[in-house]
Amino acid sequence: MQRRVWLLQIRNGKEEEYRRRHEAVWPALIEAACEAGLKNHSCFVCNQQVIVYAEAEDIDGTFRELMAKDVKTKWDRWMSEILDDDNGGTMFEEVFHFD
Repeated sequence: MQRRVWLLQIRNGKEEEYRRRHEAVWPALIEAACEAGLKNHSCFVCNQQVIVYAEAEDIDGTFRELMAKDVKTKWDRWMSEILDDDNGGTMFEEVFHFD
């Protein structure tokens, strides 16, 4: 399983809106993510920072497929109102893993 982690920034004053939107993630988005091969996905919030974690057998292929789906484009556009990351956030390099 391959993993990916990245950091996003919530716009000032939009922290509760970020939480509200994630309490009601669109079922079609979750379905599209599963169809693309995403096996695990989590978001962790601390103040205005979001750490995003994802797992897939082929993480790059999974995200290529997911990003090509209309529902993902719409979700990203909607979330851009409250996120301050025009480039999709800062990717982390994995330097240690233990199962």
